[in-house]
Amino acid sequence: MIVQRYEGSQERMIVTAMILNSTVLGAITSRWDGELFFSKWANVIARLCISYHKNYQEAPEKRIEGVFQSWAEKTISDESVILAERFLSGLSEEYVQKGEGINVDYILDVASKHFNRVKLSKLAQSIQGDLDT
Repeated sequence: MIVQRYEGSQERMIVTAMILNSTVLGAITSRWDGELFFSKWANVIARLCISYHKNYQEAPEKRIEGVFQSWAEKTISDESVILAERFLSGLSEEYVQKGEGINVDYILDVASKHFNRVKLSKLAQSIQGDLDT
C-alpha cells in the first residue's frame, strides 16, 4: 500500500464551506460519489452534509452538531466517533480563527480541482496495485 502525504487545508476549507453554504453544498452534492476527499473524516462529514442537503435542501450550518451526534449514536466504533469529532472541532476552530467569509466561486473552483486530483490519485494507486500483483 502506498501512503500519500498531503496538506489537508484545501479539504478542510471545502468541508467547512459544505457545512456553512447551501450553494457550495448543492454543487458538490451533484458530483458526490462517496469519496471525493483523501481524508476519511472529511468524507464522513461531507456525507453527513450531503445527506442533510438531500433532505432539507440547505446546508446544516450550526445544526451540524446535531447531525453529527445522530451519526455518532449509530456508530459502533468509539474511536471513529472521537476522530471524526476532532476533525469537526478542528474545522470549527480554524473557521473562527480565520474569520473569513466564503467565496463560493473560489471554493467551487478549488473543490473541482481537488476532486479531480483525488480521483486521479486513487486511479494511480489502483493501477499501481494491479501492476504489483
